[in-house]
Amino acid sequence: MNKKIFIVTLLCAALMTSCYKEPAKPALPKIALSSTENVLFDAKAGEGAVLTADVTLTVNRDWSIECGADWLAFGKYADNQIYKVEAGVDTDIPIRIVAQTNRVGNTRRAVVRFKTSTDYVDLTVEQKMNTDEAPTQIYYNSFGPDSSNNPEIQTTNVWRCEEGVPGDVRYYMGTGAISVRTTTDSEDCYVGASGGNNLFFGKEAPSFAIAEIDVHPKLSSLTVGFGAIYSDGSLNISDLPVYISSDGQAWIRLEYKKVSEYEEPKWCWCEGEFYFTPGSFEHLYLMLTPASGLASKFRLDDVTISSDHAAEQGTLINWSAGSQMSLPATEVVKK
Repeated sequence: MNKKIFIVTLLCAALMTSCYKEPAKPALPKIALSSTENVLFDAKAGEGAVLTADVTLTVNRDWSIECGADWLAFGKYADNQIYKVEAGVDTDIPIRIVAQTNRVGNTRRAVVRFKTSTDYVDLTVEQKMNTDEAPTQIYYNSFGPDSSNNPEIQTTNVWRCEEGVPGDVRYYMGTGAISVRTTTDSEDCYVGASGGNNLFFGKEAPSFAIAEIDVHPKLSSLTVGFGAIYSDGSLNISDLPVYISSDGQAWIRLEYKKVSEYEEPKWCWCEGEFYFTPGSFEHLYLMLTPASGLASKFRLDDVTISSDHAAEQGTLINWSAGSQMSLPATEVVKK
């Protein structure tokens, strides 16, 4: 090649390289809140009461709100302006959260999720107890829809499907294993049966406890209900003792009965009720302790604690007469 031509070629290549610019990279997806501190609402309207809260969402993609609480409403644009989000351009959007009057009585809580197609940010919203309104339900757990692989409860949150629960509850289990199963589900086996997941007790007779369930000060009676099945269909309630406590230390055995029994599979709906002086205790503890050697034959579903079935009259429970027992050794920590 001619030396001059070669030099010119190199110069042109260098010139072209120096003029080339990398295309601008698109902005990374962004979604953020001005504050992620818990929002706390008052129970009802009144002088100085707070039932609305404003937060600012910063986002650069299409977004939406996800929340299962029917007592919350959202005004997407607190100042009534229309905000159009352009992809890649950070946009601040003021959002108003509005709470309805708390007519369920107990403190209640919800998680509001602001999300794009790729990311999300959560905000916890709480509302104070309404001391004038006693709730009809203080705990319910369906243990969730179908799961797979029979996970043990300490390895997953799939079974934590509480509804109507006023605050945080805690779970404990004894020696052995309790797993989430979908086989032999309870669907259509009793009124309100959720089907899907149920809890299967392991071979080493592990007890299972639900702790620190808030009790409204106006309540005077509660009904504990649950679905249960024994492997051969012959559920003997004496083999599945249920205990209640006001402090997690002194326990009283709850007398309960089979309210309904299904043909096949033989799930039973069980209920027991008790009575107390309103405001005499703040928290309820519930513990199921399958008989030794029989634990792996029991399944549990739809644990419910409510006041709508309990009678107004009855013998008051004497917590001081309870037997001293400890909560099961292992707390099942939320993942």
